[in-house]
Amino acid sequence: MILYDPHPRPALNAYGIAIPIGPDATREALETLRGEPRVAPLLRSALAPRGDTEITREDLEQVHSKEYVARLYSKGVELEIQRTYELIDSEGTYHRYDPDRAERPLDELFEFALETASGSYECCRHAME
Repeated sequence: MILYDPHPRPALNAYGIAIPIGPDATREALETLRGEPRVAPLLRSALAPRGDTEITREDLEQVHSKEYVARLYSKGVELEIQRTYELIDSEGTYHRYDPDRAERPLDELFEFALETASGSYECCRHAME
């Protein structure tokens, strides 16, 4: 079984982050495989869209400190994302980040991180079954 998320993800530069990670190389690989005559029939039976598993605050507290998780769920989530992704240094200078170039808000990136983690969690559950 191959779980996949049918929703495209924007590249990090859409958030003003200058880290060269494209929107979704996995999706491109999947589309390439769908075009292969010998692989496509196998792929159709193996693909399953990701379910609706959600990562909760309590889940995050099992692997991160309660203080860190509290900052992620606060109004200061954008600053915490800047720290987590090392987009700002201890003096407040931006590094690889230009908020003026952002097309999307940084707090949206936290939601994408939760969705990604939930996909990984779901894959692990299926593997254990």
